[in-house]
Amino acid sequence: MSDTNVFVCTGRLGGDVNVKTFQDGNKVANFNLAIGEQWKSRDTGEKQERTLWLNVSIQNQGIAKVAEQYLKKGSRVSIAGKLQSREYEKDGQKHTVIELVISPYGGSLTMLDGPSGDSQPRQQERAPARHMAAGPSGAFGSDPLDDIPFAPEWR
Repeated sequence: MSDTNVFVCTGRLGGDVNVKTFQDGNKVANFNLAIGEQWKSRDTGEKQERTLWLNVSIQNQGIAKVAEQYLKKGSRVSIAGKLQSREYEKDGQKHTVIELVISPYGGSLTMLDGPSGDSQPRQQERAPARHMAAGPSGAFGSDPLDDIPFAPEWR
């Protein structure tokens, strides 16, 4: 049995996206993500807050391009990727960094802000989706979800 390395989180960019372009034209986008958490203290009832900072490295070319064009400090995003550790040496001391990586073949980035950065995802007007699938009689146009008692109401 193998373990699964998938990390999904939501947060805000702590700064603008830093993009490095290599000689072969590939890009890597990097930024820090602030993952905040709030709660009320059981003892005092006061609001408590904690922020976890996570380094994010986007190595997927398409997603890096989107991040470069549309993300800025304060943008709210949801990210799915793999946690990876990386070691480097500075001033004779070894340092280990754990970062969330969106590799060329896996991961996702979802922008949660509206077009003006107003923290509201864009609501698009759409006609209700209808599924075009063969029904029990083989006729197309029947909805296979009609026979499921727990089918979602939004369809």
